[in-house]
Amino acid sequence: MTMKKITYIADIDADVDDLIAARYLKDKGVLGAVVLDPKPVSDTGFKRVEILKNLGIDVRDSIPEDTDTIFIGGALTIVAEFVKTHKLANLVMNGGFVGCNLVPEDHVLEKFTGKVSIRTFNFNCDVKAADYVLSSPNIDKIVLVGKNVCHHPKNTAEGIWKTFKPMIEGEYRVRPGKLQHDMLACREGLVALGYIDEPALCIYRKVYPFNHGLKGNMTQWGSTIYPEPDNTYREVLAAVDWVRFSYIPMQNAEEKTIVLTRNNFARHSEASLQACIEMHKYLKLHPEMDNLEHIKERRDMIWAKTVELFNDPNFKPDDPEQQQ
Repeated sequence: MTMKKITYIADIDADVDDLIAARYLKDKGVLGAVVLDPKPVSDTGFKRVEILKNLGIDVRDSIPEDTDTIFIGGALTIVAEFVKTHKLANLVMNGGFVGCNLVPEDHVLEKFTGKVSIRTFNFNCDVKAADYVLSSPNIDKIVLVGKNVCHHPKNTAEGIWKTFKPMIEGEYRVRPGKLQHDMLACREGLVALGYIDEPALCIYRKVYPFNHGLKGNMTQWGSTIYPEPDNTYREVLAAVDWVRFSYIPMQNAEEKTIVLTRNNFARHSEASLQACIEMHKYLKLHPEMDNLEHIKERRDMIWAKTVELFNDPNFKPDDPEQQQ
């Protein structure tokens, strides 16, 4: 099945991140057009627009009529207007926040300790537009990748983006250690929607965004499992945490690695067994994570595949270490 190209909403003035994210989407072959929101007003912004155009990227002032999937690194102003008269299948955004009410205490970034809600830049570029979009019935699926994961120090060219370091720090002269908020949101969105067959880096949970009242760029946003009585915001899929049991070594000639995610479970028997053991150990240490839907799916798929591969009907998921 051919997937429709993505429209990317970029705040090209605010940060070079949006330029890098647009380049990432283009290199993945999934970018249809970049729409500028807000429109650039600085010389730096205009130069970045020229860079996009020189890359062969279609830069527009409005969302193409046939768009059904939008990724957002900027404001929601133009999207709010679009969904008044159009339906979207998917909206993926760098924005929102999942706080200490949902993230295990030992996994909360130090800067967010004790925080249930905080200000988030993209939502607060136009809070009325964010308010409208989060309440819209014209969007089938919303995925949010917010500060609680984007601000992790691994989200840099020295961390998970090492293979992109020549582009990030060389070509675009980004300072070492700079967080790549928008590229992470774009990558996770591509995985979640099936555009690329790569492992998810984050754990997701269905939540309801909330705020303490719209207060312009001082509005604070958070997430809850159940909507408050006066909360009109719809359910979204939000990044809660990073996948902690990430890389499982496989003992074979190609020295590949597999990652626990929806498309990469149990491709080889010993990897499946090791994945099952790692999952078991992880849930023993963090029993509260066993309630997350994506964790349950991973656990059940790993156990089922391990039983199948080892052809052992007596395999007990509650004690995978018996297979060591």
